[in-house]
Amino acid sequence: MKIKVVMDSGKEYVTEKFPTMKAFLEKNISTPNTINLITLDEKGKILVNTSHISSIEVLGDVKVEYDDSDPLVYD
Repeated sequence: MKIKVVMDSGKEYVTEKFPTMKAFLEKNISTPNTINLITLDEKGKILVNTSHISSIEVLGDVKVEYDDSDPLVYD
């Protein structure tokens, strides 16, 4: 799955590292007063602080499935 990540600085990255949006979001959950860094490429050359992600966008056609038990889905 192609995901475009836009940072609060305006810098944009496109990653295909994560198979689903849920997998991407699970890597971005952090606790207060911690720095959560993730890599956006397979070689680990693109490392971002998740607290500076401004927005994300799925690129291409995607079938979205919702699970009512998923805490990441809002009512």
